[in-house]
Amino acid sequence: MLANVLLVISVCGLASGARILGVFDFPSYSHHVVYAPLYQELSKRGHDVVVITPNPLRDPTLTNLTEIDVSYLYKPVPIITKVQLSRYMHFVGTLYHYSVHLFEELMRNNEVKKLIEDPKEHFDLVIIEDAQPLLYAFGKRFNAPMVGILSVETSMSTHAALGNPIHPALYTDFVMDYSDRPSIWSKIQYTINTVCFKVLDGIISPHIANKIIRKYFGSHMPSLTEYGHLSILLVSVNPFFSPNRPLTPQTIPIPFIHVQDPKPLPSDLQELLDNSPQGAVYFSLGSNVKSASLPVALQNTIIETLSELPYTVLWKWEAENIPRLGRNVVTRKWFPQQDILAHPNIKVFIFQGGLQSSEESIMRGKPMVGLPFISEQHRNVKIIQKLGIALGLDPMSMTKESLKHAIVEIAENKKYRAKIQQLKAIAEDQPMSSLDKAVFWTEYVIRHNGTEHLKSPAVDMPILNRRLRKLFLLTKLDINHLRNSSGKATEVVVDFANGRNLILSTGQYAKLADGCAVGTLGDTSVMVTVVSKTKPSPSNFLPLVVDYRQKSAAAGRIPTNFFRRELGPTEKEILTSRLIDRSLRPLFPSNYNFDTQVVCNMLAIDGVNNPDIVSINAASAALALSDIPWNGPVGAVRVGFIDDQVLINPTRKEQQSSILNLVVTATKKNLVVMLEANAENILLQDLQKAIKTGTKEAQHIISDIEKLRKSVGKPKRVIEPGPQLSEEISEALFTLSNMRIREVLQNYTLDKIARDLALTDVRNNVLTSIHQNFPDCDQSIVNEGYNKLVKQIFRDLIFEKDERCDGRQLEQLRDITCQADLYKPLHGSALFQRGQTQVFCTVTLDSHESAMKLDPLSIVTGGVKEKNFFLHYEFPPFATKETGRIGPIGRREMGHGALAEKGLKPIIPNDFPFTIRLTSEVLESNGSSSMATVCGGTLALMDAGVPISTPAAGVAMGLVTRYDENATNITDYRVLTDILGIEDYMGDMDFKIAGTKKGITALQADIKIPGLPLKIVMEATQMATDAKSKILQIMNECISKPRVTKKDNWPVVEKLDVEPHKRARLLGVGGMNLKKIFAETGVQVSQIEDTTFQIFAPNQSAMDEAKDMIQKILTTERTPELEFGGVYKATIVEIRDIGVMVTLYSGMPPALLHNSQLDQRKVGHPSALGLDIGQELQVKYFGRDPVSGLMRLSRKVLTAAKS
Repeated sequence: MLANVLLVISVCGLASGARILGVFDFPSYSHHVVYAPLYQELSKRGHDVVVITPNPLRDPTLTNLTEIDVSYLYKPVPIITKVQLSRYMHFVGTLYHYSVHLFEELMRNNEVKKLIEDPKEHFDLVIIEDAQPLLYAFGKRFNAPMVGILSVETSMSTHAALGNPIHPALYTDFVMDYSDRPSIWSKIQYTINTVCFKVLDGIISPHIANKIIRKYFGSHMPSLTEYGHLSILLVSVNPFFSPNRPLTPQTIPIPFIHVQDPKPLPSDLQELLDNSPQGAVYFSLGSNVKSASLPVALQNTIIETLSELPYTVLWKWEAENIPRLGRNVVTRKWFPQQDILAHPNIKVFIFQGGLQSSEESIMRGKPMVGLPFISEQHRNVKIIQKLGIALGLDPMSMTKESLKHAIVEIAENKKYRAKIQQLKAIAEDQPMSSLDKAVFWTEYVIRHNGTEHLKSPAVDMPILNRRLRKLFLLTKLDINHLRNSSGKATEVVVDFANGRNLILSTGQYAKLADGCAVGTLGDTSVMVTVVSKTKPSPSNFLPLVVDYRQKSAAAGRIPTNFFRRELGPTEKEILTSRLIDRSLRPLFPSNYNFDTQVVCNMLAIDGVNNPDIVSINAASAALALSDIPWNGPVGAVRVGFIDDQVLINPTRKEQQSSILNLVVTATKKNLVVMLEANAENILLQDLQKAIKTGTKEAQHIISDIEKLRKSVGKPKRVIEPGPQLSEEISEALFTLSNMRIREVLQNYTLDKIARDLALTDVRNNVLTSIHQNFPDCDQSIVNEGYNKLVKQIFRDLIFEKDERCDGRQLEQLRDITCQADLYKPLHGSALFQRGQTQVFCTVTLDSHESAMKLDPLSIVTGGVKEKNFFLHYEFPPFATKETGRIGPIGRREMGHGALAEKGLKPIIPNDFPFTIRLTSEVLESNGSSSMATVCGGTLALMDAGVPISTPAAGVAMGLVTRYDENATNITDYRVLTDILGIEDYMGDMDFKIAGTKKGITALQADIKIPGLPLKIVMEATQMATDAKSKILQIMNECISKPRVTKKDNWPVVEKLDVEPHKRARLLGVGGMNLKKIFAETGVQVSQIEDTTFQIFAPNQSAMDEAKDMIQKILTTERTPELEFGGVYKATIVEIRDIGVMVTLYSGMPPALLHNSQLDQRKVGHPSALGLDIGQELQVKYFGRDPVSGLMRLSRKVLTAAKS
C-alpha cells in the first residue's frame, strides 16, 4: 500500500515540477500567440520552463519562466504569395532554405550555445515549433520526449510521421490553392506534389539537415532519421478550416487556444465605439503585412473607401506618417484586437485572412471581409467565404466600389452574422478548453516519458507501400472517372450557398427519348423525359403537355385504392404539372407548334426534399440536352424564410417553421420566368428579398446545365418558318383594320361582350374584303395576321395614352361592390363584384369528421394528413356567355381554387372547432376571378363567424412590354393594376397577389415572355400591395370583422365527459345509441379520449335535443350502489363459451362471469354445470376494473365457502 502511494506521489511530482525547454524560432507574432499560452500556463503550474523565442513576454510575475530572447531573427521574411499547383515545389524549397537560415541564426546565440554545451543541463521535455525539423536536434541532445506545436495546419510529412492519412485527393497541403471540388488533373497534380515532397523530405532534407545539426551539436549526433518521432503534436486547427480526417491519438487539435476572455477596452476606445450608433469597422492586416507598406494606389483605394463609410473605422496603421483620412477613421499602431472585436458595435472585421484572426473573429461572432496577400491567407479567405461568414477580394485588383460594396453587404446583411453565430456556438461547445487539453497532454507525456503506446502501426510502414499504392489507386479511380465522363453517364453537381447541392445527370435512362435527365436532391430523385413530334400540329399555339406522376413505390408505399395501383392524376399531381408547365412554356419559340410532352417520373422520395423543385430542374436539363428548340435553361429553387433569414431549398421539416414557401424559376441574366408562393403574412420587403435571393441561386443551376449541354447536348432542330403574309396583303390588312380597331378599343362605353362583338364585326368585314381582293390567300394565315394586328394596336394604345381599353388609368381599380349574408339557410355567404367579374361564395361549417383526408403519398411529400379548411372553385361556362359540359373539375379550376385557398389559409385560426368548406362559384368573369374569390371568401368567412385573424384581398397585375430590334432586351413597359380578361390575353403577365393589410399570403406569376427583370417584379409587387389596401377598405364598408351574434343555423360543438362504467350505456350495443341520436337529431357524437366525447350539432336546437337524449340514456335508471365484497343474486341473460353474462339489477348492462369464477373445478363451458338462461346464481362483487370499468364478479368463492 505504501509503495503504491509513493509511486503516485512520485509520478504526480514529476508531472507538476518538470523542467521543460521550449524552442520557437519563427519570427511571427501570430504564431507566438498560439505558443505563449501553453508555456505560460505550464510555468504557472509549477514547471521550470526555459523558452527560446523571438517574442519574449518579459512578465516578471512568471517566476518559473526563463526566456532567451532571439528577437533579432525579425528580419525581412520572404513573401510567399498565393501558391499555385505548378509553383508548389518552388514554395517548399523557399520555405526550407528560410528554415535553415533561421536555425543557423538561432544557433549563433551565445545563451543557446551555452545551453547546449553545458553537460549538466537536463530537461524532462522539449517543446518545439513543428514547422522546423532541425529543432528535433534539441530533443535528441537532452534525450527527452518531444512535443510539437504548430499555429497552422501541419505539413504532409508530419502527418505521415504520426500515421495520419495524407491521401492527396482528400487532404491537400494547407498552403495549396483551396478547392472543395478539385478537378481530376488537380488531384493528379496533388499526388505528384505529394510524392515529390516526400522525396525531398525523406531523402534530400535529412542529408542536408545532418550536416547542419552536426555543425552546431557535434559530430557525434546521429542521423535525423534516427531521432524518433514526436510524442504528441498540438496543432491549432479547427473543423471549419481543415478537412475532417481520421487522426491518431498522438495528434491533438487545439483550436482557438489563443482566444481569451475579453478585457475592458481603454477608456478612449470604449467611448469611441459606444458613440458609434451606425456601427464600427475594425481593419488590421496582422503582423506580417503592414498597411503602411502597401502600394500607394492600393492605399489610396482603401483610404477613399473607408472615409466614405457611414461607420466608425479603427485602422491598424504601423508607421508614423498617417495619411489624410476621413473624420470617421481612427488609426493606431496597435489595437487590442480580441477586445475590440468583442464590442457589440463592431459590424465588420477587415483582415488579411490569417488563421488566428479568423478564429478570433468567429469566437467574437463578427463577419469578415478578407484581403489575402501571402501564403495560406488565400486559402483561408476562400474557406470563410464558402462558410458564408465573409466576402473575399483580391487586394491587387479590387476597386473602391467593390470594397465598399463588400463592407456594406457584410455590415447590413444579417445572414452573415447569423451564420457566424452558428459557427461560434459549435466552436464553444467543447468538453474542455484547448489550453486545458494542451496542458493535460503535455503533462501526460512527462508522466509516461513519451507516448510509444499511442503510436500508429502506419508509422513503421515502408514509404512505397503507403505512397505508391495510393498513387496507383488514385490514378485508377480518376481514369475510371474520365471514362465515365466521356461516356454516356454524365452529371453535374450544383452547389447552393447554404452548402446543399443538386445533382443533374443524363445518359443512363430512357435513351430513346429526345431528352432525359435525372435530378437528385438529398435522396429524392426524379427522372424527366421530353419528346416532341417532328411534324407540326394544326394549332396556332404550343401544344405542350406536362405529366407529373407520384409513384407510391418511390416512397415505399402501396396505393390504398381497390386496384392497388396508381389511377388518374391527383390534385397534387395536377398542380405540380401546372407549376412545371409555367416554368418551361415561356422559353419555347413563338412559332413552335409541335406536340411536346414532358413526363416526370418519380424514382425515389426521401420524405425530406420535395420532388417538385427537382422535377423543374430535371425538365430544364432534359430540354436543354435535347434537340427540341428551347431558349433555356432555367433554374428553380424553393425559398423559405425562418427567423428573418432566407433559406434555399428547405427540407420538409424546415418548411414547417418557415413563414414563406416560394418557388422561383429564373433564366439567364437574373430574369424571372415563374413565381408561386404561399406565406404566413410575410412583409413585402422580406418577400422581395426572397425573390432576389432565389433568382440569384437559380443562376448556379443554369450555369451547370449549360456546362452539361456543351458536353453532351444534341444540336437543336431547325424550324422551317411557316407561310407568311405577303407585304401587299399585310398592308391591306393594316389599312382596312387599323382605324376601326383603334376606334373600338378607345370606346370606353363598351363592356366585355360589346367589345368582343365589335372586334368580331371588324374581323368579318376585313377578312371578307381581303378574300375578295386576294382570293388565293390562305384565310387561316390572314386570320392569324389579324389577331397579331389587334394585339399590337391594343398594346400600342396603352403606351401612347397610358390609358386602358375601359378608360382606366394604369393603376386604377375597377368599381367594386360587396354583399354579405345573402341567404339565411347558409352559414356564411357573400357576393363580390369587381367590374364584370362576379363571384358568389358560401361557407359551410361541419364536424372534424368531415375534414379532407389526404392520400398517403401526399402525406409523405407534404407532411399534412388532413385539411380542416378547403376551398372549391367552380367556373361554369355561362360565366363567359358560353355553353359547355359541366362535370368533373378541370385543371384550370383546380389551379385557381388552390391559389385562392393559399391566399386565405393563413388567416384561418388553427384551433377552430369546425371543418370549413368554402365554395366559390364564378357567375361572371372578365379577369381575376381567383383573386375575387379571395375577397369574396373573406367576406363569407366573416359572415359565418369564423374568427379570422385579419381580412385578406387579392388583385391581378398585368404587363405590356416593348423589346429592342433584336427582341432580346426590354426597352419600355407598363404595369397594369386589376387587369381585364383582354389585358391578360393581350399582355405579357398575369401576376396574382393576395394578402392582408400587413403582408402577403399568396402569389402566382404567369409570365408569357422569356423572363422578367427583377426591377419589374419589384414594381409589380409594390403596386399590388397598394391596390390590395384600397380593396380592403372597400370590403370593410360591407363587413369589417367576423360576425359575433350567432345565427340560428350555425353548428355548435360541445365536449362531454362520461364515467368509465357508463361508456357502454352511452354507446349501446354496436354503437346503437349513437346511431339513434344521429338518426333522430342529426347530431354526431364521437369519442375523443377514453372518457371524453365530442358532440357536434348542426344547430343549437339539435344540440339541446341530443343532450336530452344522452341524459336519459345515462340516467334512465339510477345504478344501485354495490358494496365491495357483497353477495348478490345474479340472473343469467346469455351463455358464452368463456362464461355467462349476468345482470344484478334491472337495466344493468350484462357483466361477464368468467368460467374461471364459476366453480372450484376447472370449467370448460358453462353447460358443464347445467347453467341456463334465466337461472339465478349467488355471486360476490369485487368492485370494478380500474382500467376498463367492468365489474369483477365471482361465484367460485361462494362455492368454496359452502364446502
